[in-house]
Amino acid sequence: MISLNASAASRFVHPGLLHSQDDINRIKKAVTEKEGPIYEGFKILLESPFSKMEYRMQGPVEEWGRAPNINTGQAQNDAKAAYQNALMWAITGKQPHANKSIEILNAWAKKLKKVSGIDGVLASGLQGFQFVNAAELVRYTNSGWTEVEAKRCEASFKNAWLPTIEHYAYFANGNWETAALQTKMAIAVFCDDSELFEEAIRYSVNGCGNGSIPNMIVYSSGQCQETTRAQHYAQLGIGLLTCAAEVAWQQGVDLYGWNNNRILKGYEYIARFGLGEEVPYRHYLDRTGKYGFGGRNNHYTEISKISRGDFWPIYERNYQHYAKRRGILAPYSKQVVEMKRPEGHSSDHVGLGTLSHFRTRISLKKPNHLPGIPAGLVARSTSNGISLTWVKSVDPITAVDADSYEVYRANQLGGSSRRISNNVIVPNYHDTSVKRGELYFYSVKAKNSVGISLPSVALAANAGLPNPWLSRDIGDVQKSGFSEFNG
Repeated sequence: MISLNASAASRFVHPGLLHSQDDINRIKKAVTEKEGPIYEGFKILLESPFSKMEYRMQGPVEEWGRAPNINTGQAQNDAKAAYQNALMWAITGKQPHANKSIEILNAWAKKLKKVSGIDGVLASGLQGFQFVNAAELVRYTNSGWTEVEAKRCEASFKNAWLPTIEHYAYFANGNWETAALQTKMAIAVFCDDSELFEEAIRYSVNGCGNGSIPNMIVYSSGQCQETTRAQHYAQLGIGLLTCAAEVAWQQGVDLYGWNNNRILKGYEYIARFGLGEEVPYRHYLDRTGKYGFGGRNNHYTEISKISRGDFWPIYERNYQHYAKRRGILAPYSKQVVEMKRPEGHSSDHVGLGTLSHFRTRISLKKPNHLPGIPAGLVARSTSNGISLTWVKSVDPITAVDADSYEVYRANQLGGSSRRISNNVIVPNYHDTSVKRGELYFYSVKAKNSVGISLPSVALAANAGLPNPWLSRDIGDVQKSGFSEFNG
């Protein structure tokens, strides 16, 4: 992959993880005026021991991890305190909260060397996400955190946290991968790393493990990969996936809407079953071959009733997106949200969705900002060309989609690109003007009435296999195989 004519820093919106500046302004107004659900949600934050400016830091440590547990409690508690104090600072403007978050971030950035253990992916994925959100908030809200300190924190995220989650968890259940996904995506934004962000978005829609959207919500009914394991695990996986989708949304990339709102279907399925109704079920074997019907480790034959009716703090953020940003009905999620409001938090889940994401219905018809830079490019070589897809772009403030896209192609790495299509309405394009065996580099721009976005990170794609490689089926086959080369 290569980046085309745009500086990395200009490609991201800050603050732009779980909270944009528009979100912060909305929350501050509601808290100041003691308005309804948001103010009730603020009380949950206010009462948390981790939101106190007097919190006593329990770390830092050089190493922490899970299975075996090494300094686990210290990391979990300091992560929550860093995030919740940063959020308190952003809402109240009280400097001691910013100072506390900065104290924790600086200490851990200076000392932590690695996140370890058999369950290290979960450790880095769950607590890392809270640390990065804390850092994003204090960095972009005039907290007094210096750029030298922020750069040191960037290095810590890249060197101490990222290696554990770099390759996701192809061998595990989906919640491991969505934990990794949310934190990798957050690190990419915080570090202004466009190629890391692109890789995370692409994995979200095209990843081979259980954490990508198609492998997490395995059927269009909404049945999830861990539906047969336990309901709290199904909620863990999709809850973390929603956090990744929210980070993407803040950058103008609509993972929420991918494949006809697939994430919402998963939520509605889990909520409906948890509320006591029956849901459709089909046997499923996961991507590892270990879990599900015929699984080597766990042979599941039905929906698990373990923790049925127990609802975790994941629903409000997702419901507010679909119902209030998009105007899409989510009746079962709505029941859970109204039953559990105001939403709390836990060690695994950032939560606090009532405080951070409750909103009135957005009904704007025109965008106020450029659409997000297209992301998640995937290429497939076909018999007559190269098929491209990407994730839809949006103005995240007004929730207005991009009107159209422009597709560009270059013939060599770093070479000049040529526009090959000017008015693509849907996020896919089939390029038939290619030569077999040739390598191309594609990028996409999104357009709306405000203007045109910067180009996506470029994707290398080959039209068939390069010479002298050949691919053919052997013997009688029911479905033809295929081979690809991505440069």
